[in-house]
Amino acid sequence: MHLSTISRKRIFYTVVPCCISALSCAWGMPSAKYPLQQQAKASEGGLAASPWPKSRGDARNTGQGIGEGAVGKLQWKILCHLGSNPIIGANGVVYVGSESYAVLALDGATGVILSRFSPPQAATRAGDGFNTPALSTDGTIYAGSTDAFYAFDGQTGAVKWRFAANYAVFRGPAIGKDGTVYVGADDFEVYALDKKTGHKRWGFRTQDHVWATPALGPDGTVYVTSKDSGLYALNGQTGKKRWEFDAADVVYSSPALGSDGTLYFACKDGHVYAIDSRTGKRKWTFKASSEILNSPAIGLDQTVYIAGGNEMYALTGKTGKQKWTFQAGSSIGSSPCIGADGTIYFDCYDYNLYAVDGKRGVLRWKFKTEGPISSDPAIGADGTIYFTSGDGYLYAVQ
Repeated sequence: MHLSTISRKRIFYTVVPCCISALSCAWGMPSAKYPLQQQAKASEGGLAASPWPKSRGDARNTGQGIGEGAVGKLQWKILCHLGSNPIIGANGVVYVGSESYAVLALDGATGVILSRFSPPQAATRAGDGFNTPALSTDGTIYAGSTDAFYAFDGQTGAVKWRFAANYAVFRGPAIGKDGTVYVGADDFEVYALDKKTGHKRWGFRTQDHVWATPALGPDGTVYVTSKDSGLYALNGQTGKKRWEFDAADVVYSSPALGSDGTLYFACKDGHVYAIDSRTGKRKWTFKASSEILNSPAIGLDQTVYIAGGNEMYALTGKTGKQKWTFQAGSSIGSSPCIGADGTIYFDCYDYNLYAVDGKRGVLRWKFKTEGPISSDPAIGADGTIYFTSGDGYLYAVQ
C-alpha cells in the first residue's frame, strides 16, 4: 500500500479492545504478553531479529512468518487512518506509518499507542505521512515520507538523520548485513544510505518510479524493480549494475528471492517471472488471467503465491506449473504472507482478510472489516495478523 492511494484525513485514535491485558505505559514498553525474549527470526545482518522487521517480512522479501494458529478472532482495532503496512519488533511492538507525519509504535497485545516518531516540523506537515518502516538490529527505525527519508532513535524518538532528494517519495527500505539502507523513490532512483550518517553511498537511476522494496542476496546483491518494466541486480557496495531483465509491462511488484537463488516478480499485464539471480536469465513465465499489482510470497517448499485480480495462485517454484487457484470475493488488494503452518493470508477489496490453506487452496476462514483492504498483512510471533483497512482501522486478528 502506498501513500498516494490513501485519502487525506484528520488523524485521531480510538482503541476497541477485545479481552486485552493491562498495558505498561513506559515509553516503547509492551505489555506482559510479549516478553523481550519473544521468539523472533534470526537476525539478517543489519535487519532486526524480530517476527516481521520490514515490508515483506525479511531481507529476501519471502513473506514468510514464524507465527501460526490464527482462527479469525478480533483481538483489537485502533482507528487512526494509517498510511503503510505494519512491521513488528522483537518485543511485539507494532510499527506503522501514519498520515499524521509520524511513525506510530503500538502495543501488539492491546493496540494502545506507546509512542510517536516524528520530525520536528511535523506540525507544519498536516496530511503528509510515512510509508512502511524497517527496523535495524540497534533499534533504529528507518522510514520514508513524502519529503525525505528518516532514521529515528528507537529509544528516544529523536531524529538521528534525514536524507532528502529532488522530488522523492521514499518507499519501503531494506537493510544490508553491514547496516546500509537501500530504498527506492519516486525520482526514479535507488539509494544506498550510510546507517550512521544518512549520507548517500551511491545512487542508481532507473527510467521510472521505484515503488518496490529491494530484496537482498546473501552476497549483498540488491535486487529491485522499477515501473520502467526492469528488474535490476546491483552491486550492494558500489551500485554498479550486474544485469537487467526487461519485463513485458509496468512493474509494481517487489522481487522475492528463493532459497535456491531464483527471483520471482510480476508485471501489470499478468506475467509472473522466475529469473536466475546469478545470470538474469529467465527460467519460466506464467500468465495469470488478470493484471498483477502486488508481490509474490515464497513458501518453505518454494511454492510461489501471488494474486492477480480476484484470484490467488499457487505455482511450483521450479517450473511455474499451477498447483491451485483460489477465487476471492473481489480484487485482492495485498501481497500474501505465509504462516509457519503454511496458511496464506491476504487482504481483499471485499473488506475481508482471508486465510487459505497453502497446500490445498481452500478457505480456512475470513474476517470482515468495514472497508476495502489493500494493506500487506504482517504475522506476529504468536500468529496474530496485523493489517490496516480502508475503514481507517489497524486490526489485530488472532
